[in-house]
Amino acid sequence: MEESQALRVARYLDASALAKLILLDCSDEEPGRQVLLDYFNNKSGQFYTTPTCFAETIGVIDKKLSQKPFKRKEAYEKLNEMVWGNSVKLDDVKPKCADIFDEAKRIFETYNLGFSDTMQIVTIMHGNFSPFCAGSQSILITADKKLANAAREEGADAWYCIEEEPPD
Repeated sequence: MEESQALRVARYLDASALAKLILLDCSDEEPGRQVLLDYFNNKSGQFYTTPTCFAETIGVIDKKLSQKPFKRKEAYEKLNEMVWGNSVKLDDVKPKCADIFDEAKRIFETYNLGFSDTMQIVTIMHGNFSPFCAGSQSILITADKKLANAAREEGADAWYCIEEEPPD
């Protein structure tokens, strides 16, 4: 099955992508925002994020909207609605052995990523949907080119929504 015909079992949003979907004061001209919104609104199937990305998104909301309490409240409500309304589900690696932590440490050191980004890759590679392979694997959706490249180097599919065409 060709990449363009792959059935996506899970689509993982990192904090940069999740924030683009949530921040209500973002301009539609912000790079990648409209194509990401269209993709999110028009794709069947499930979207996921990790608990660390969820927490990081809250931090992004706090930082970007610190001077706009009303907008910040709206953004929190939108995030809450997305996650607890099940349009974006939380998924996380359930560490069964030290190998998961060793893998996270290796990825962290190899690519100089933050903790949240490292755990996003580890979750895709070792989480609930990791047994699926060619033709039906998960994809990382990100507005962070460094993260997209690191995920690909590790064997995960990634979509850098700022410059690349949407998958599927």
